Amino acid sequence: MNEKIPAQLKNATDKAPTKVRSRVRAKGTLLYPDSSEREYASLALKHARMYGDLLKEYLPEIETILRETARTDSKDYHDDAKILDFSERFSRTIRKMEKELAEKLDDFDTEYFIKKVAKRANGSNTRQWLQLIKKTYGIDLDGHYYNKGTWADMIDRWAAENVGYVKSIPQDSLATLRQIVQNGYYDGWGVIKTRNEIMKAFGVSKKKAKMLAADQMGSLCAQITRKKQTDAGCKRYRWKARNDNRVRDAHRQYNGKIFSWDNPPPAWYMTKTKGKVFTGRHCHPGEDYCCRCIAIPIFDSDTLQLPVKSGYEETGQT
Repeated sequence: MNEKIPAQLKNATDKAPTKVRSRVRAKGTLLYPDSSEREYASLALKHARMYGDLLKEYLPEIETILRETARTDSKDYHDDAKILDFSERFSRTIRKMEKELAEKLDDFDTEYFIKKVAKRANGSNTRQWLQLIKKTYGIDLDGHYYNKGTWADMIDRWAAENVGYVKSIPQDSLATLRQIVQNGYYDGWGVIKTRNEIMKAFGVSKKKAKMLAADQMGSLCAQITRKKQTDAGCKRYRWKARNDNRVRDAHRQYNGKIFSWDNPPPAWYMTKTKGKVFTGRHCHPGEDYCCRCIAIPIFDSDTLQLPVKSGYEETGQT
């Protein structure tokens, strides 16, 4: 961190009236990374389709097993030979599917694409941050500062976690398939109902993949934004919500209000009978599930620290 204050920055704050000199509102804004969320969602859905491809290949085999080992009357329900036949044949099919899925995951470089999404989101956030500082204080920052050290470590940690999340999409789907087929067999559902339950679960899996993208991009954006602002000495921020029908009631109410980084506001939702119901969580913008809100900084000139680009005249003051 360059601790010296450039003359341009000192002059800008010294000229401000005493009442507002300490705290400066940002000129400009920060945006939620919609394009990065779409990129993540596309990646997550590709992994969901890995399972979908296996399902297309092996569902006829599973249905054949169910038909040929079906227990059609009360005597069959105690037919150990049929139950054993089903168990052995279905287990072999699942093992084949697990092996093929492992090969698909090995061939697909999930880590590379997750890191690509993370770096693109961080790059977009950094460009917006540099522009916001330029508009607010008229100075240029060293953009490379936000791509190394603890910043790079934060991106790597997020990426490592999300590689696991994305890979788990087809793995969890396969585990759900196993459970559905076994339950269907022992409960006597028959082929048609079992197939319908399998396809319903696959639809849920694809929805979860999209939700994962929204949740994790909101989380990454929140981490990057908070670190940039607290690193710059910002103690407070202004809540900025999205103006659409997906915004929570609480976040719509928080929109435009000022909060402290040390004291996140409570999460709550509105009900018709009980009114506000508090969840017990306290969240900054982007930290709640699938939140797309953004924190807009309020600068404190008394604690301001910025990685100023080399070439600026310095005051020698800290």
